[in-house]
Order: sequence, then C-alpha cells, then structure tokens
Amino acid sequence: RPRINDIYNRNPFETHKTGYKYDALGNPQAYMKIDAPIGSKKQTKMKKNYIPTSQLIATSTAQEKLAQNLSGKPKKKKAKK
Repeated sequence: RPRINDIYNRNPFETHKTGYKYDALGNPQAYMKIDAPIGSKKQTKMKKNYIPTSQLIATSTAQEKLAQNLSGKPKKKKAKK
C-alpha cells in the first residue's frame, strides 16, 4: 500500500521566492519575487499611430515614381471665361 503523501513525492510542489512588503499602516503583505531575465531591456510601447522608418522609406520611393508618372503627362488647363 502506498504512503498517504506519496503523491507529493512524485510531483513536488513548485516553489517560488517570496518576500514581504509593508503597506502604509505597517502591515506585512506577502509577494512573490520575480526574476528578471538577464540582459533584457524593457520594451518601449509604440505610439498608436507610429509608422516604422523602413515603411516610410519604401512608401516615399513609390510616391516619387507615381509623382514622376503623373507629372510627365501634360494637364489641360481650364480657360477662364
């Protein structure tokens, strides 16, 4: 017959580093310490309407070609009456 706590020996509980912080009234509050990955930088949030520089360069070349095609054709001016 297996022991009562045999299930815990097979799959031990996951342990976390813990600590205590104190609130404004001086009461301890338990929290888990989270290890930050080494060498990582905080990723800055992109602005809502941000367009990457590479995309701007690609669209500017396409706009230049379009402008050359459109400006190459003579436009008819309306005569004033």
